[in-house]
Amino acid sequence: MEGSRADRLRDAAFLDVLAAIRSNSCSGVHRDRLASRLIGRDQLPTGCTRLFTHNAAVDDINQQQLAKLGGKSRLFAMITKGPEPFVRILQRGCLSPEALELKQGAVVMFTKNDPAARYVNGTLGVVDDFDAEDSYPMVRTRGGKRILAEPSKWKIDENGKERASITQVPLKLAWAITVHKSQGMSLDAAVIDLSHAFEYGQGYVALSRLRELSGLHLLGLNERALRVHPIAVEKDAQFRAASNAVSRLGIASIARKPQNLAAATVARPTPGRKERRRGRACPGRRKVLRSMPCGRATPRPMPPGARMRTWTSSASIGPARQSTRLPPISAASPPPSAPASRNTGWSKTPLHLPPNLLGTKPLRGLLNGPPAPTLLG
Repeated sequence: MEGSRADRLRDAAFLDVLAAIRSNSCSGVHRDRLASRLIGRDQLPTGCTRLFTHNAAVDDINQQQLAKLGGKSRLFAMITKGPEPFVRILQRGCLSPEALELKQGAVVMFTKNDPAARYVNGTLGVVDDFDAEDSYPMVRTRGGKRILAEPSKWKIDENGKERASITQVPLKLAWAITVHKSQGMSLDAAVIDLSHAFEYGQGYVALSRLRELSGLHLLGLNERALRVHPIAVEKDAQFRAASNAVSRLGIASIARKPQNLAAATVARPTPGRKERRRGRACPGRRKVLRSMPCGRATPRPMPPGARMRTWTSSASIGPARQSTRLPPISAASPPPSAPASRNTGWSKTPLHLPPNLLGTKPLRGLLNGPPAPTLLG
């Protein structure tokens, strides 16, 4: 893609400006070069295509230029058919206006692809004449081809049946066009207004239509015009890496082992200090122990001589896994005279609970539910 862009452009300084915008690094000398091409609205050159970011500005310019032409104007009205909601949807998607006014010498653009491949959406031309029989415009394209612009249909089908349609001559005035519709064009000169750019990449698309910086007549630009979407910048870097890998490895090497191209273009991020410490980003490093629920990598050891405290109840639990419900316990149950021995299974000794634990909600559920293991104090 970069090679085709360079082939179309003949200005190395201008190519450098576009490359800076493309990488979101337009500053200093690049901005100065663009500023040198600023002109006033009273200095507009004649015969240049005008690119604007908004449809409203485009329509105003086109109507002004049409009014300057002499001769008789021809009006072509859109024919609609079907329910109003469907018709409105079709009209919003159609670039041709509901009422198309044309004169001989008007600059126009086709708004629909021709099934016969005579023109495509975006083909530019000038109205040479009007057909004597049907009064339809005869358009001479920039390539020199003469095309009779006959009405075309836009429609909505449902289950093979036409629900709504609109019919209009597939043209619109094009002294000025939007940046969006200019994509794919190559211009020697153009008047461009980017002072109201609102989308990433609009400035790059508009400026890259030109072959040389000397052909740029800039009415204004804002900061958004010099920015490209970060995702586009990232993808562009990947494409450049792939192109460089092909040049370095050679087509034959990639044909034998396609994985060589993938390996050469994959970016391997350098692990940060924190990732290296945790062992996450260093292949072959020993894995770090996962934390236990208590938040420590290893359990805290008990001090020497420490004993695990347990309490026993005055109600006998009975044999393990036989009792299904414990009898109620009394707050007057005496505390144990000595801690019971450590127990890892079901307790077969009476369980006495201290008064401050009686009546708590978790304990009530435990005592009234199935057999429970020995509680630890």
